[in-house]
Amino acid sequence: MRETLRLLAIVYVSDMARSFAFYRALGFVGELPEGDAPVWLPMQLGGFPLALHTVGELPRGGQVGIAFSADDLEAVATDLRAADIEIVRPIQDEPFGRSLVVRDPDGLYIQINEH
Repeated sequence: MRETLRLLAIVYVSDMARSFAFYRALGFVGELPEGDAPVWLPMQLGGFPLALHTVGELPRGGQVGIAFSADDLEAVATDLRAADIEIVRPIQDEPFGRSLVVRDPDGLYIQINEH
């Protein structure tokens, strides 16, 4: 791949404030803005990113997803197609930027984000 991907763990949560307090207690660093709780909240632990993402319904089979972040989503999409990797959800706008979704050979959905 031309574009270097960076790993991003995502924890899907039902209550952002409660989850933020939990991960802060574990040592993660981040800022919960005043006012309405955000849908997306980046945190860090020892230089490694973790994102909390509020969803209406938690995913089946777990609440952790795997995602990557990239600077140029079009370049990533081009490289994925060249490698015969199906893009199951094309680039779309998100509250945090843009993303696309691929599926690994065992059916795990992997989101690639551009912030």
